[in-house]
Amino acid sequence: MIHRNARTNLTTAVARRVIALSGFLWLAAVAAFAVITGLARVRDDRENATAAAQRALAYVDRATRLPSREDLAALVERDERIHAAACVRFDGVLCAAWPESAASTTQRTPVSRDSSAEPDSWSNTQGETKVWRVNLPLAAREASVVAWVNSTNVVRSTLQSTLIFGGALLLATFLGAAVCVQWFSGAWSCVVRDLTRILQLGAGSDADWSPSAAYADTAALRRQITVSAGDLAEARLRIDCLEQQMQRTLQHRERTFARSLEKTRRDSLTDPLTGLYNRRFLEEELPGILADLEAGESDVTVVMLDLDHFKQHNDTHGHEAGDALLRFVGELLRGATRDSDYCVRYGGDEFAIVMPDTAPENAVPLVERILKLFAQYTAVLKTEPRVSLSAGVAGSASRTREERRQLIKLADRALYQAKRLGKNRVAVAA
Repeated sequence: MIHRNARTNLTTAVARRVIALSGFLWLAAVAAFAVITGLARVRDDRENATAAAQRALAYVDRATRLPSREDLAALVERDERIHAAACVRFDGVLCAAWPESAASTTQRTPVSRDSSAEPDSWSNTQGETKVWRVNLPLAAREASVVAWVNSTNVVRSTLQSTLIFGGALLLATFLGAAVCVQWFSGAWSCVVRDLTRILQLGAGSDADWSPSAAYADTAALRRQITVSAGDLAEARLRIDCLEQQMQRTLQHRERTFARSLEKTRRDSLTDPLTGLYNRRFLEEELPGILADLEAGESDVTVVMLDLDHFKQHNDTHGHEAGDALLRFVGELLRGATRDSDYCVRYGGDEFAIVMPDTAPENAVPLVERILKLFAQYTAVLKTEPRVSLSAGVAGSASRTREERRQLIKLADRALYQAKRLGKNRVAVAA
């Protein structure tokens, strides 16, 4: 009776405290997740809107003249997220707009020489729509293109993610609370049971027992205690229980160690500033990549890129501005390449791209587009001479096995040839 009542009281007390603490932690975690997810969704949507406008503007910005109404109509048609676009000079004169309703909207929207994305609204036949107003200065021209890009429903997507996270966390919280209550109850049950048995052996019964009798019979109790078959069975059960707990602890630690080891390996192969692979990854993984492609008789192209006049930019604006420019290059390379390509920060201001199943003639247009987008980004930087990108391209097609193993050196030579020819260009290895 003593054992049963003690176990019930302890289980109830532990359960109440564990449930209260778990509920508080659950609410705090869900609230923090909702806030962080909402801010991240707004930031990602702004960046996606800017990227969509830049992609649509890329083909227009190659021309020497300012975009016409037809050019803006084609720009809007290139991406279903873009509602309208207008070309405005920095002195406020409207050059062209598509559709016509964009002209009146543009007059109340001042433009600047800096790229920006601000929340706005757009009215059409379907009603008013929440959009991002993206301002993109045209490279080397005194004008800017303003695009209205559709925005996603941040509240809805954040609520969906929060509900899923909260449900999963709630289930995990209930399971954890149940395990904690069961563990504490089982441990206390063993203690109470052993104490009860000792008291019963020493006193003879619960009714006749007293402290003085227990102390008087201590010497006799030491001589009378024997190990019975029932005690041995209970001891074995307790040993089995301890062994199971030890096995679960070891398995948990093994899984934790494996995850930590894998994270350490990933961190050792990743550049912390840009998020790209580092030079160690290239040295360790590229031989295996080339061997697999050679076995499958597939082509591979290596691109080496280097920032021109990066030191002057660092000296003028400081190392924080230099780090921001390097991070932008990392984002640009990830956004312009495929998932199967490998983007690497080779060292300092030098980068590399390994493109499996790609011939050099197919890689050159992509690299030229990367150089063009980088030039648009740096057009607003007040650094003389202007920071630019030079690139060298080398492919494995029609090369010997030894030349395939030297693709990085061949691409590096082509890179220095591009620098000798005037920088801000692409050179292909012979």
